[in-house]
Amino acid sequence: MSKTLGKTMAIFVGGITALAPERTAAVSSVAFKALIAATLACLLTACIAGTFFTKTSVLFG
Repeated sequence: MSKTLGKTMAIFVGGITALAPERTAAVSSVAFKALIAATLACLLTACIAGTFFTKTSVLFG
């Protein structure tokens, strides 16, 4: 695991467990899956947005 990924997961787990301290174990068990899901959602959004910004796009005529 890279240093950046580890730090990102630590920030995520720390922030969520501050909101719900009784759910620390549950948050820790799904932290990696949530990070992967968020990354894939961002990539999918970028792919969809990229289809609109081509030379033959509806937006550019």
